[in-house]
Amino acid sequence: MGNNPDQHNLQTALGALKAFEKNDTTAMSELVGDTVLMQYDGGEIKAKNADFVTSAKQERDMYKDLTIEMDTWQSVINKDKTQEWVSLWYTQKWTDEKGKADSL
Repeated sequence: MGNNPDQHNLQTALGALKAFEKNDTTAMSELVGDTVLMQYDGGEIKAKNADFVTSAKQERDMYKDLTIEMDTWQSVINKDKTQEWVSLWYTQKWTDEKGKADSL
């Protein structure tokens, strides 16, 4: 894998994460493609745009407050240029509806 000079997917991933933080489903829907594949520690989501946005909204609605503090990111492409990957490292802090604070 090597660094990806095309930053479009990176900008899409960062924008979608920001839309999640702000609970802006309209922006998220406009940013992601027809189908979304998101892999994260402990799981994976592959869904059509509308299903992905609905799932993200359900997740986001569990939090009264949510902030994301970006650490770093990287966009890479494999050697035969058939796959592009964006990795994001960040801290997510939230307060749930019961007032309990936590982070990930």
